[in-house]
Order: sequence, then structure tokens, then C-alpha cells
Amino acid sequence: MARVTEGATPCAVAEAGDGWHVVLDPDALETCGGSVARFQERLLDALPELRRLPDGVAADPHQR
Repeated sequence: MARVTEGATPCAVAEAGDGWHVVLDPDALETCGGSVARFQERLLDALPELRRLPDGVAADPHQR
């Protein structure tokens, strides 16, 4: 994970079948302005992109 996030922290990461991926970079986190609701919205907006990664990420993380 350190290799993936080097120079890109703070960030939010997700694990897909082929490894770790930055989901929200520092700029995206900054747009949340400390709001948990905005953070959640940004994460939900990122899900379609995550699903396109090799081996994808389950739509519901509890299905993994």
C-alpha cells in the first residue's frame, strides 16, 4: 500500500483483485471540506470506476 499511496496522502484506498488503488486523492478529499456526507458521496461516486478495475470490486463489500 505504501507504494500506491506514496506522494498521494492523505487519500482513500480500495483493494481490488489486482491490488490497492487510490480511490480519492488529496484534492478529492479536500473537496469534502470535513463533511462525512460529502466523503460518502465521493466514495459512492467512485464505485463505478472501481468496478471497471481488473477483477473488480464487489458492489457490496460484504459479498466478498
